[in-house]
Formats: sequence, C-alpha cells, structure tokens
Amino acid sequence: GGGSGGDSSRKVEVRQLDTTVSGPGSLLSTAGCVHNGTAYVACGSDGNFIFRRLFQMHFFRSPPSKLHVDFLKLANDSLFPDVCFQIENSRVEAHTYLLASHSRAFRALFQILRPQLEHATNGGGSDGNGIPTIVLDDVWTPELREKLGWSRGWPRGEAVPPPARIPNARIFTALVELCYSNTLSALPSTDADAKALIELAQFFVPQKVAALVEHVANVTNSTTMVDATSLVADMSALFSDRDRTADAVLLLADGTRFCYHRAILAVRSDYFGAMYRSSSSGIFGGSGFLDGSSDVVGGSGGGGSDTAATEAVATAASSSSSSAAAAAAAAAAAAAAATAAEAPAQARPLPVFAIDDPQITAARMRDVLQYCYTGDVHVDHDTVVELLGVTNRYLVADL
Repeated sequence: GGGSGGDSSRKVEVRQLDTTVSGPGSLLSTAGCVHNGTAYVACGSDGNFIFRRLFQMHFFRSPPSKLHVDFLKLANDSLFPDVCFQIENSRVEAHTYLLASHSRAFRALFQILRPQLEHATNGGGSDGNGIPTIVLDDVWTPELREKLGWSRGWPRGEAVPPPARIPNARIFTALVELCYSNTLSALPSTDADAKALIELAQFFVPQKVAALVEHVANVTNSTTMVDATSLVADMSALFSDRDRTADAVLLLADGTRFCYHRAILAVRSDYFGAMYRSSSSGIFGGSGFLDGSSDVVGGSGGGGSDTAATEAVATAASSSSSSAAAAAAAAAAAAAAATAAEAPAQARPLPVFAIDDPQITAARMRDVLQYCYTGDVHVDHDTVVELLGVTNRYLVADL
C-alpha cells in the first residue's frame, strides 16, 4: 500500500496474481519490486489508483558468449590451417586470415613473405600436407625486421622495434592464442616468460598490451578474457571482408552463395564441426559437398563479387520494411551486381557445400554466419522464430 510522493491517501489493492501471461504488455507499469530474483510489477489503473493486476516475471541470465572459448580452442586445434610456423624443433599451425585480422604486424609479415607462401602452396616449401611452412629461425633476419618496422600499414607513430628473436614455441603459441581469442590457455609460468610474451605483444598486438599486463599481474584464472571489445571488433571486420580470404562457399537452395572460413564454422557450430571432422566428401544431413573444381567464385580473393551481390539481396530481405530502407537495400544490391559483372574471375576454386532446404533463407543464414564470426547479431520479433529454426538445425546453441 501507499502512494507516490507524500500522498498516503492513494492506496494500492492487489486483486489478482496473474502468472499466465508473459508481462505487462502495453499497460502502464506504475509500481513494482524485486524479491528473490523475481520482479513483481503492478500495472493498470481505473482512475482511482486501483491496480488490477500483479505480474510475476522471472529474470533469466543469458549464457555468456563462447566466442573467446571457441577461438581459443581453434588456436590449439589443427583444423584447416593455412600456415605453419617452425620454431626450433616445434611447429605451430595457424590461420593467416585470423592472425592478419587481429595484427597489422602479422599482416605485414604475410605480405613480405607472400612469394614464399605462394611457392609453398604450389608444392614447394610446405610441410607435406600443402601447408606453407615459415621457419622463423631462418626468416627472422635483420633485413626482415627492418622491412616489418617500415612496412606499409604500420603507422610511424605506433612503430615498435621488432623483437630481436622469437623466444620459443611456447611463447609464440601464447601469442597466437592472444591474437585468436584475447585469452590465454595458461598464464606464463615464470616472470621471464611473462616478459617475453609482453615484448612480443608490444610489436604484434600493441592494442592488447595494457589489458595483457593487467591480466598477467592480477588474474589467476587464465581463461578469463584479456579484452572483449577488440575481439568482437576484429572479428566483425573479418566477417565484412571475409570474401578475400574465404576457403569455402555455402550454396543455398535459392542460389545464394556465402563465402566463409571452414575452421570458424567448424569450431562455432556443432553441426559443421561434426561434419568436417567426420567426412570430407559426400552427403551429410540432407546437404552435401559439391566438386569445387567447377564452381569458381569470382573476386580478388576467395570470393568477392558474386557473393557480395547475393548478400546484398539477403541484406535487402532482412532490412526495414520502410520504402526508403528497401530502396537503399535494392540500390546496394544493384551496385554489388554491377561490381560482380565487372570483376575478373578468380582462378582459385573453392569447395562448395550445398544446403538443399528451401526454408533456409539467405537473410537468416547470413545472421547465423555473422554470429559465428562475431558472437553478435540483431534479432527482432519478425525474424526470431525463423532464426531459431536455423540455429537448431545447425546447432549454434548459444545463439
């Protein structure tokens, strides 16, 4: 009982505890309290300040994002790597697109070593599985360090001298983990290891050094996120630009194509993870692999132009229903299609995975892909049921 302000003449009468509805809806909520994790909200008025309903609403804590956990797993899993670093007698397999998306220094390193990497991909200097191998003890020369320090894309104001040497595989693996997930599977065991890791990070990922220093100094649980914000930002940039480095294509029943990275989908979706680990060809769950040799995706990298066109159509389908938004989306689709017509075809074929379910729309598949890459996607009331069906089908549980 009691009223607002100092007016004690306003009394509250609770006539009904309504637990059959999900919430107050459009009625005006004017009083409420929280008790033992449950909100009790009184709402509705007949003009005499008599509340006709009391709603009981429970709080649900959404599960924490698995983004850093999954990418930490990928950093230690030999799943579709495209580069191998050899340090002394140890090997560290990795993915160039992930390292480059988080580190300008790694991006510059791959640009400098591009002829060597392309030669290895074509059969020379690889590890026997066609994966280019970078022997850091051999390539980490004064000449390479000088090129890295002044390479294009490395601002002078942020220039940090490259380390004289890469200490060992253990420290380098920790650096890869930091790049992938902003997380460490194990804290440095000694002060010397911690110092070596921080020195590497100052050159390769300077934006993460402050958080790393605080993390190493104050955190006892190594799987705690070093820094969440930069991870989402870096992965969002990779998602937007993934056509250049993608290594596979999703082909929907309506003909829409999405370029993607197999390792990311495999580690973020239990469906694709089981599929890629169990079979490299054939039919799986009503969908199947097609021979990539006849499906060449255009663009300067792994995909590009035709995928951009079809994704612009998907974006148009998922945009606001307003005429202005629809017109803008249609214009974007037309521009992407024009770019596709002008772009030269890419010679490198990509494996194509066909999804034959006509109920899987391009807009919702794009949502699933965006969440797999970034851990973040906008969901509204008009699309939630459809998106739930897709996530159940492809086992993206946390989405």
